[in-house]
Amino acid sequence: WLQRRDTLDYADADLAAAAHDLDTCAPRTALGRADLLDALARWRRDRPTAATRRDFSLFARGDTKAIGDADWTWLEERLDLAADGIVAHAPLLLVRASFACSTLAGRVELGALPGFIGLPPTAVAAITGIEPAPRRWRLVENRTVFDRLAAKHSADEALLWLPGYPPGWWSKAVRHLLRLAPAPAGIACDPDPDGIAIAMLAGSLWQECGLSWAPDQMDADALER
Repeated sequence: WLQRRDTLDYADADLAAAAHDLDTCAPRTALGRADLLDALARWRRDRPTAATRRDFSLFARGDTKAIGDADWTWLEERLDLAADGIVAHAPLLLVRASFACSTLAGRVELGALPGFIGLPPTAVAAITGIEPAPRRWRLVENRTVFDRLAAKHSADEALLWLPGYPPGWWSKAVRHLLRLAPAPAGIACDPDPDGIAIAMLAGSLWQECGLSWAPDQMDADALER
């Protein structure tokens, strides 16, 4: 372990901190977890858009079940695995909309459902057309507010839940939707420094597509409340 420790050198501060913490582990455990940190550094360079824990386990150790519960707990306590696109199950894009989605296999009427639905990235990627395009996309970070707005949805808007700092899979899915249904956006996040940063990151997706966006309910009065 002492020889292996000298080879650990990460540019990312969180990986470096986790590596430093390995001295508190038993040598055999530390060696295994050092390999996981190396795998995560490679993972970040390749940057998969979305994956489950089993995908990362296969990537790191060649087997979908090779990472035990104790190692997962250790990783989650020290690193933001969700930010790296590593989640326990396939992520879902939560959307409330009245348009119809066309795919090569048929047509799905989202407006036929009374509430929001969750679409995995593979389902979003399969959409080939949206009709009619919404007048506006509305993004909401607060999940409670999203649920409330979804219950009284406006037919000409498409409502999306913004899960904090936009993960890679979410950004890729939204870019795809914007190519099919371009429309301006209103983005509502907590009016604090993190919320402003999240809104800017989400809004950059619209800017990439040459579309406008504006903050929604993020003014000084909202901050005061």
